[in-house]
Amino acid sequence: MSTKNPPKVVACLAAWNAESFIEKTLLSLAEQTYPNFHCLISVDLCTDNTYKVCQAFAASDSRFSVIQQQERLGWVGNVNALLKVAKGDYLFFMGHDDLVHPTYVESLVDALEKNPCAILAYSDMKVVNTKGDVTYLSYQALENIKNRLEEGRGIAEP
Repeated sequence: MSTKNPPKVVACLAAWNAESFIEKTLLSLAEQTYPNFHCLISVDLCTDNTYKVCQAFAASDSRFSVIQQQERLGWVGNVNALLKVAKGDYLFFMGHDDLVHPTYVESLVDALEKNPCAILAYSDMKVVNTKGDVTYLSYQALENIKNRLEEGRGIAEP
């Protein structure tokens, strides 16, 4: 991919009561190799110091900015608040407890730029639950899935 005028990518991160783990998420986003990247964080009304953690992180990295909600919006409301202010060529949603590989954004943009008809790029996932159990989700053949719920989860029916 050419680095001349690369599309701007915005990570939309909706956070709530994530003080104990959000810094790892922010660090994984800060390690992105993609050159035109911004992370917009909306912190829902919390009972912990999530906003302070995010604000301190944003103060040390100009690619990050934080919005603090004054009332509890819930996940959908918080995501909608992000969508209202996100400005970029591409955007993606980031879970407040998700970690991504340093080339995550670069890989997705590359896939989209190579396929001008594409409207969405996604990756496989490694899911680790609170017990430490690991599940790998691979999305190989979404076009053949008949059930919309299963399509969203990436599970093909025979």
